[in-house]
Amino acid sequence: MQNPNDLITSFNALSQSQKAVLSDYRASGPWHGGTALAYDINLLLRNSGAPPAGVAATIIAELDQAIAAAGQLSHPLTVYRAMGDISGMTPLSSGATWRPQTYLSTSLFWNNLQTHLVAPPGTSLPEAGMLTIRLPRGTAVAYLGSVSHSSSEAEMLLGRLHEFKIITESAGNIKYYTDSFRAWNFSGLREITLELVK
Repeated sequence: MQNPNDLITSFNALSQSQKAVLSDYRASGPWHGGTALAYDINLLLRNSGAPPAGVAATIIAELDQAIAAAGQLSHPLTVYRAMGDISGMTPLSSGATWRPQTYLSTSLFWNNLQTHLVAPPGTSLPEAGMLTIRLPRGTAVAYLGSVSHSSSEAEMLLGRLHEFKIITESAGNIKYYTDSFRAWNFSGLREITLELVK
């Protein structure tokens, strides 16, 4: 298993400008009413029919370089990602491929992601899913640690334009207890296991 300390060491060895662009990616700002730059960059990558230009293109190029420099996995690693809407992951069947255009924030621990699957009051999640992602040795990742929104998530940032193969997919009914008084129920949650193939 990958030692997270190795990834922390790799992050600490980045240049100040590389650390800054990763920190800015996770930081809140004036974009979209105070959401993180991550949302804006990924929204652009997801919806733009043309390559980003101007400032956005510069930020994306810097992010690509920072993730590539942040270190590679010395061993295979399993990470997790919670998604409030997986409707864009089609077809959802074993053997199918998924090619997200965006960066992917993942976690070393799935049980720290339950709040990503809870809809704000008065709303609902279209189709929520929990992704289990198998990463092979040599995958470039940036361990964001304390620059993440929540350091307890042990956030790992994957680069964009990867290709994943769906291994299994099912509708689950998970109850996760955060403590002795509070439980999260995920009825109908789609559980998807993928492996990075490219």
